[in-house]
Amino acid sequence: MQFKIMTILVTVIATVLIGCEKSPPPMPEVNEANCKDGKIMEQIKDKETLQAFAGGCSRLPRFKKTENPEKGLQGYFGR
Repeated sequence: MQFKIMTILVTVIATVLIGCEKSPPPMPEVNEANCKDGKIMEQIKDKETLQAFAGGCSRLPRFKKTENPEKGLQGYFGR
């Protein structure tokens, strides 16, 4: 009987302690302006949030229009 009470007590205490854990601050919006600003990367202290933010920044589309598109094809077609 005492074992059951002790088990229930330990379970209740563990549940309360787990529920009181601080949640990490929300991740800032991933956009071009936030990804260029290095200050935001320094403000994120949580490693998992920082990795998620950096991954989102690396997936942003960054296309640079070529000034002379014909020049890039010369090597493929032997011009």
